[in-house]
Amino acid sequence: MIDFELVELFGDKYTFKVNATPLSVNHYLGTRGKIRFVKPEGIAFKQLVSITAPTPYPVFADDVMVHLKIVRPANRGDLDNFSKLCLDSLKGIAYDDDKRIKILILDGKTVDKHNPSVTFTVIPISQIQVMGYNLDNVDK
Repeated sequence: MIDFELVELFGDKYTFKVNATPLSVNHYLGTRGKIRFVKPEGIAFKQLVSITAPTPYPVFADDVMVHLKIVRPANRGDLDNFSKLCLDSLKGIAYDDDKRIKILILDGKTVDKHNPSVTFTVIPISQIQVMGYNLDNVDK
């Protein structure tokens, strides 16, 4: 049984929650000689995300901001290492290519041994500007 909870989906904001712990990049990718590959556990997490994500998928064609709230079972590992699999899992669901990500917010302050999860939120940059942020003043 797949356990998921739809948090909210409205307008140009796409949000959903997966009740699973993502693998860190160190456990998600494997190597054989010079060849890198996604391990079966990484494939399983990507499939869980695609099954859990509410349809229809928005697949934003513009630049986006991604907010990941990662609730880990223990406060171990570097938070940024957990984001790679999450971001790769959204390809084809929330954006066509992860080069669309211009702002990334990682929230890993919550630890819950019994209820690990990832809440994904994707917002087009144009929507953020409407919400009051002026990205033209950000150094490039």
